[in-house]
Amino acid sequence: MRFLIELDGAVLDVQSAWYDMHVAAAKQVGWSTLDRRSYWRELRKAGDQSVLLRGAKPAKVASYNQAFARLVESEPAIEAMHPHDSVEEVLRGLGDFGECVAITLGLNYAGRRRQLDRIGLTPCFVRSERLSDDPRRRPGELKVLAEQEPRTLVVASNDALIRAGAAADFVTVGVSCGGCVAERLHQAGASVVYHTLEGLLESVKSGATDLIQAGLLPAPLG
Repeated sequence: MRFLIELDGAVLDVQSAWYDMHVAAAKQVGWSTLDRRSYWRELRKAGDQSVLLRGAKPAKVASYNQAFARLVESEPAIEAMHPHDSVEEVLRGLGDFGECVAITLGLNYAGRRRQLDRIGLTPCFVRSERLSDDPRRRPGELKVLAEQEPRTLVVASNDALIRAGAAADFVTVGVSCGGCVAERLHQAGASVVYHTLEGLLESVKSGATDLIQAGLLPAPLG
């Protein structure tokens, strides 16, 4: 098997970092902020930072979006993206069944590589890659990363990556502990949605019946 796993949200907990950058960006443009719980709830439902600036004019929203996009790719933000509980154990468990590849849409790819080194997760992946900003190119990039492995899963907490995986005809696995609620992941085309990567590991260990029903080829005999 081959697991193409998104870093942001599925492996790294982005909630604290994103909220802190939301507060910083709103402060830069002179606008109020939501409390942490409301921010995370509303963002996961909407998928758009700008809806959190309630009542703001378009020019203010544009300025906020630019500030947030810059701040969230800064080194302090990425260093604040800590791994989910037990994620190293889960990744090593998945590694018993196949190879794990780290993927991201984040602009600061080098920063994420350094973070993987800092938290000791680099050995869990055979490689890591940043996908294109152009959504039309992502399905092809995922196919290249699959390296012709017919039992490839795209595992992501971002609906854009789920759409790319579905467009590439892979079985897609949503992870709802990141920036999207399960409903949005299903709407984007997720074949199966788990709350964390641990749910995926449990399925694979027990024979992956739900994934096979979703289209994953059964493991070869012998």
